[in-house]
Amino acid sequence: MNAQTQKLSIAGPAGTLEALLDYPAGLEASQLLGTAVIAHPHPLFGGTMDNKVVQTVARAFVQAGWCALRFNFRGVGNSQGAYDEGRGELEDMLAVVEARAAIGPLALAGFSFGAFVGGFCGGSAGSGTPRGACGAGGCSRQSLQFGAGAGFSSAPDLAGPRRGR
Repeated sequence: MNAQTQKLSIAGPAGTLEALLDYPAGLEASQLLGTAVIAHPHPLFGGTMDNKVVQTVARAFVQAGWCALRFNFRGVGNSQGAYDEGRGELEDMLAVVEARAAIGPLALAGFSFGAFVGGFCGGSAGSGTPRGACGAGGCSRQSLQFGAGAGFSSAPDLAGPRRGR
């Protein structure tokens, strides 16, 4: 955490979500380019908003003039709730976007699992189209096949295809 970081608590669908808002030093609010919401790797494999890749992405956004909003999914760190196979985590990210980044330019970013969830968030956030998205890693054959006709539900499910159910 740096001197320009604020600790936040954001109301999420399963309880309070722990978040950190990094912002560029010396910029007025009118000079900010927007808000980047950055999601972390898989919660069941140690992913948190303090992951070094997530921190590096946040730092890059801040250096470019964006606010960077990192948060812990439900059940991680001080965020309430429990892991929900991607469905609840999508709801968490949508709640963060709605609460803190609903107005102005928005970038969605994530690493691994976070990129996967962010991809679905981009298609669900607000009434307009996403204004920017980036991701690092995390594309699996299953996530590329995700959608109607691929044997998946309409929300992320990292347990894999639901064929034969």
